[in-house]
Amino acid sequence: MLYGIDVSSNQPANIVSRVPCDFAIVKATGNPPGYAWDYKNPYMEQQVNDALDKTGCAGLYHFTYGRDAEEEADFFCDVVADYVGRVMLVIDYEGDATDNGREWLRTFAQRVKHRTGVNPVVYASSSVIRSQDLEGLAEEEDLSLWSANYYLGYQAIYGYDTSACRADVPSAALWQFTSQGVLDGYDGYLDMNVFYGDAGDWMRYCSPEGEGDMGLTEHQDKLLATIYEQVTGTYDPTNRGVELNDHDHIKWIGKAVADNAAAIEAINAKLDTIAEKLG
Repeated sequence: MLYGIDVSSNQPANIVSRVPCDFAIVKATGNPPGYAWDYKNPYMEQQVNDALDKTGCAGLYHFTYGRDAEEEADFFCDVVADYVGRVMLVIDYEGDATDNGREWLRTFAQRVKHRTGVNPVVYASSSVIRSQDLEGLAEEEDLSLWSANYYLGYQAIYGYDTSACRADVPSAALWQFTSQGVLDGYDGYLDMNVFYGDAGDWMRYCSPEGEGDMGLTEHQDKLLATIYEQVTGTYDPTNRGVELNDHDHIKWIGKAVADNAAAIEAINAKLDTIAEKLG
């Protein structure tokens, strides 16, 4: 399991670098009614980049306002476009937006999937998950759930101590167990969460559907093995002894090089010609 935080502009821009965490999910866009629906977190880039640099495991979420689902989803997708494939995409479904019901949420999720290729994660309270049968929706739309359930209410919890807490949505991929978390490095309260998996599992939630194994050909896999051996000094083609995040990056590089070998050779030839002319 991994333990982490979710943050917004309510916390400092450098919050992720200040506290211990295995992951951080950052507010990108949105607001409840009464505030601007098309709000963008001014700290988003620093907070999510700090998470990627620190842990490799990051997410971006949209706080649902409850207006036109596709319009909100498009705004979210436009803002997070540069991070698609690298972070978990989350729909924060709470407040007035839940009055629109699961079909509104379905439309939002389908739009995110259409725009990004990524199956989003849905954050909701465990009571909303039950009352609107979001587990059923998640199964129908291939979504994942992030359940919020504060078993100890608003009592302060120090560190990632869940020993006195109890999750109540067994199918959820994540569980937010408190909004009153206390961690070294910050003197305010933080939302604290559990992710039921490791770093490799996390990255699978970030990948566009169908890109999990990259579809490597035999030639590309051999190239990958060569790159891997050069980078790590170890050859382990099936159960590579590195973090999946590193493995996926190496795999991506290998595929990119293999797919563009001819173009790379042509560019190198042109560069050689230019170098000769320059003397």
